[in-house]
Amino acid sequence: MIYAKKKDYFFDIAFLRNFDLIGFYDIESPYINYPEIKIIDKYDGLKSLKEKRINLIRRIDSENSYLLLGRFIYLCSKYNLSLSYSKNKSLLFRLKEMSENFKSKKEYFKIQIIPSFYAHIFKALIKSKDRLKLAKILINYKTFNKLFPSLNESLVKILKDKELKEKFISLEEKNDLILFLCSVLDTNYKKEFLKEINKLKIRKWENALSKN
Repeated sequence: MIYAKKKDYFFDIAFLRNFDLIGFYDIESPYINYPEIKIIDKYDGLKSLKEKRINLIRRIDSENSYLLLGRFIYLCSKYNLSLSYSKNKSLLFRLKEMSENFKSKKEYFKIQIIPSFYAHIFKALIKSKDRLKLAKILINYKTFNKLFPSLNESLVKILKDKELKEKFISLEEKNDLILFLCSVLDTNYKKEFLKEINKLKIRKWENALSKN
């Protein structure tokens, strides 16, 4: 794995000998074979995209549920796939339940898994074509009640206030969105939110509190 940054561009580059290992979901698995410039799509990911659906292509216990859940929500947002669609909703609930029941004291979980989960959620909110609808669905499905309570509280407050909703949908940068989500919280929830966001420091390109 190689990370490289040039001005405002950040490159996350992975080298794989086995291309069958690309992605957890069908819609992120297609790749282009170089120099033949041939599209390889073993799991019919392009067909799934056209039909606005998403499927796991690996065993659900083959990866940490937090990573699968964060990635799932992000991909649904990025490609405008409905979380209300029965199969998508079912997978969301299953991954949420698995994550709520997952316990680990390993350092890797704290410094890699959780930051990745948070990063994907914030990217999903920024990417969404209907941010208010996404927030409402995540609240109604109690997605973050246990996994990220302060984020859930922030979204609930925003959806109850017209001015906050207008500000919420106007933000275009992820870091601005995170800081706004924090700003609407009262003292106790704000402390928890900042504590959790601080975990993003391991991902320097994701750090909302960075001056860079």
